[in-house]
Order: sequence, then structure tokens, then C-alpha cells
Amino acid sequence: MKLMLKAAFLAAILTSPAMAADDKDKDDSSKFFMFYGEGQPEQVVRADLAYCMALSGRTGPAPRGTRYSVAMGGGLIGGIMDAIAMSVEQRRRRDSSMRTCMGLYGYSRYYLAEEQWKPMVSGEGAFDRMVAYMTGPTPTTERLPQ
Repeated sequence: MKLMLKAAFLAAILTSPAMAADDKDKDDSSKFFMFYGEGQPEQVVRADLAYCMALSGRTGPAPRGTRYSVAMGGGLIGGIMDAIAMSVEQRRRRDSSMRTCMGLYGYSRYYLAEEQWKPMVSGEGAFDRMVAYMTGPTPTTERLPQ
């Protein structure tokens, strides 16, 4: 029975949507993008970005009950599988909410390579770096659909 649980756990991890999504393409344009506000003043960009970030931060995954019974020994495996899937789902919902909100305000979306995107959106001063990008010169990377 323990061997079957271990095999099921490994199969679930290796075939989970989170693993497939992260290994598929390191430079996925649905993950790595930044908005650009053509001719928008910095104060307007700051206000719009702050509003959309606050709004998308409230976007959480739909409530999901675990599909596995704890009494059957699948509770741990089910919980791990759900946690992996939920983190990917939460990121996708947040990104979708940001695309919708910023698109409604007229911002265009541009692709950024992961190496450029990560330092821009993380760490101290990330908000200021994003505003500088959004108010700077027109990006030279691929323009993405809203």
C-alpha cells in the first residue's frame, strides 16, 4: 500500500499542471510582460498601477475542496497536488486581472525576457522601476495582445 501511495505521489507531481506550465517555456509571454502608458504622466501611471495592483491582489483562486479522503490515505497527496495547482492558478488569475485592469485604462502590454522581468518586479523599489518603464521610451520588444 505504501509503495502504491509513493508511486501515485510521484506520478501526480511529475504530471501536475504546475510542472507542465513551468517547464514548457521559460520565456512565456503570459508570465513575463510589462505595461506601457503611451504619453501618460507619471502621476497617472502611478495611480493606475497602484489601483490595478491592489485590485488584482484580491483576486484569489476559486475555493476548492480536496478530492481525496484523508481516511483513505490520499489526503496528503491530494493536499500537495492541490497546493501546486493552486499556486499556478493564483498567478494566472492575478496576471489576468492586471491585464484586464490595465487594458481598460489604455495601457499596452509588452513582452520582457525573464532575466529583465524578475529584477524589475521584485525587491525594494520595484514599483518605481515599473513606473519608470511604463513612462519611459516605447519598448522595443514584442507588443502583446491585451
